[in-house]
Amino acid sequence: MTVPGIEKALIRLGISEEVYAELFVDFQVMVREKAGLLKEAIAAADLAQATKLAHTIKGSAANLGIDEIAELARVIECSSAKGVMTDDITSAMHCLAARIATFTS
Repeated sequence: MTVPGIEKALIRLGISEEVYAELFVDFQVMVREKAGLLKEAIAAADLAQATKLAHTIKGSAANLGIDEIAELARVIECSSAKGVMTDDITSAMHCLAARIATFTS
């Protein structure tokens, strides 16, 4: 498995690559679901919900060392927490969706 940051995650979590692989599969399912809900929240300008969903994605990605996803979710979380729809939110959501689409099951 080639996930940038996996080595640090394995050490931090104290797990084997096999366990990480199982967690990564669970993460893929969760992040697709949450990203879909996040996209809907952003489209509806429900920034409070967007903030919560982005926070969940950010935390899960950071725990697994998936820094690119965590950073995109952080941008959405911080920007949407301000309560004003910005280009940063829509741009980060577009990048997040594109990155998630590259995951293989």
